[in-house]
Amino acid sequence: MAPRQRGATVLLALLLSFLAPNLFAQAPPLSYDYQRIMEWLSKETANGLAFNAGSTFDPPNEIAPFLIQPDFSLGIGFVPFRKERFPDVQQSLKDVNVQNNFPSSILFPNLSAHVRMGLPDRWDVSVRFADMTIPKGYKLTPGTKGDGQSNTLGVSVRKHFLGGDDPLLSVSLNLNHVFGHFNLQSSFKDLQYAPGFFADTDNKARLDWNVTSIGSNFVVSQNYDSWTPFAGLGLNAASGSVSASLASTSATPFFSPAYGSASSKPDTVNGRFIFGAQKDWERCGLFLNGEIKTIGSESFKTFIVSIGLARPFSFGVGSSEREAGPRRERRLAWPERSDSTDRYDRSSGYREQLRDAPASIPVRSEPSRPQPLELIFIQ
Repeated sequence: MAPRQRGATVLLALLLSFLAPNLFAQAPPLSYDYQRIMEWLSKETANGLAFNAGSTFDPPNEIAPFLIQPDFSLGIGFVPFRKERFPDVQQSLKDVNVQNNFPSSILFPNLSAHVRMGLPDRWDVSVRFADMTIPKGYKLTPGTKGDGQSNTLGVSVRKHFLGGDDPLLSVSLNLNHVFGHFNLQSSFKDLQYAPGFFADTDNKARLDWNVTSIGSNFVVSQNYDSWTPFAGLGLNAASGSVSASLASTSATPFFSPAYGSASSKPDTVNGRFIFGAQKDWERCGLFLNGEIKTIGSESFKTFIVSIGLARPFSFGVGSSEREAGPRRERRLAWPERSDSTDRYDRSSGYREQLRDAPASIPVRSEPSRPQPLELIFIQ
């Protein structure tokens, strides 16, 4: 480059450095719009997570005292984002279709592990762990990629009522804690920073959440041979927050980066309708359940669908009882009739009923004393 050309380049750079602040002062600041966009994004995410945090599905079978039963499920949660509430932004952001860089909905995939233990007097207690992993490069929109990680830790206590020929009513109290993050990357082509000044821009956004939910579910189920349909209602209260931040960096050094950040709290109260069915076989049960939001933001538009395996194996006290009868065949419970006695056959893994017990065999009205723990299979 000739000395004259180098001098002209340096002079132009100096001129821009003096003129740019004045030009930017006349243009609406991008950071103001970015902050409002982050307020919208954090609020929409928080409301969706509040409903997902309250999801605690228990397979609709009653478990005998001191038996431990695991189940595993894969679920998808659908959360719509209300684009009609997207903030009105300046013309330069409208020209690059900034709204289209954010999704109109998000899917939350969850892999859950759930372990229950039966307790006396028809109670059970359970712990739950769920993992959501979205790999890098996942396309949220044609122009936006993302990756994320979220985990759920939960505990629940459940009590059973009725059953047998009558429907089984199961009432649970649930506590879940959800925490995680999500990263978003996008870019703008020829974003106007000031009148007559354009530059390509890279954008990086991040969501972080920490939400706790406490709630209760009321589920009614009934056995029909090997099928157990169920339906119920749930209500949960959520607390915590979701924070969102955005940094926009220009490809040229003459334009300063723009930033935006916000934090939102989720809907306090969320209601749900629960429904589904379980199919039982000798060694396991396959269940499919759904949950639809009925109370809170975006009611009847937000839902969760899960499919999973229950009772791949059970281990615990081998002498635990269940009541005889066709509608209780696959539901472990306390004996309720005094004219029948159950016996556990350790060699085959089945309980067989002795309807007409001889007088030498005492009739039991409650489960026998727990024996040492051992690995068993149950029908």
